[in-house]
Amino acid sequence: MNAKDIAKLYGARWDIELLFKELKSKYALDVLETKNVQVIETLIWTVMLTLIVSRRIYSLVRNSTAHPEKMAQYTQLRWSTIFAENASDLLKVILNRCGIQRTFETIMNVYESQALDPHVNRERFREELF
Repeated sequence: MNAKDIAKLYGARWDIELLFKELKSKYALDVLETKNVQVIETLIWTVMLTLIVSRRIYSLVRNSTAHPEKMAQYTQLRWSTIFAENASDLLKVILNRCGIQRTFETIMNVYESQALDPHVNRERFREELF
């Protein structure tokens, strides 16, 4: 292999490393708190779909900039942070376009259903210490 081919391979390897870093740090793919295969597969598919949407919007943002000389400043890792931090705003816009309004009651229903600890009766390690 010549030096140019090695540089291309290294660049591809670096892109893969950055992708895994993004999946772990922004989409919590490294913290799967279950051993249920169906749940794990669902989480992986959800992360992959989120990544596809993120990258599509990233591409739109990069291509729509009024300053093409700044395109290199739109890095994927920085983008993933901005996308993750603003995903709820994007969801609101999408829901509004679909005619779905989020109300206080629907938000409270989500809080009530998701905040329940499914392991509330599990023996806690710390309880033995106190």
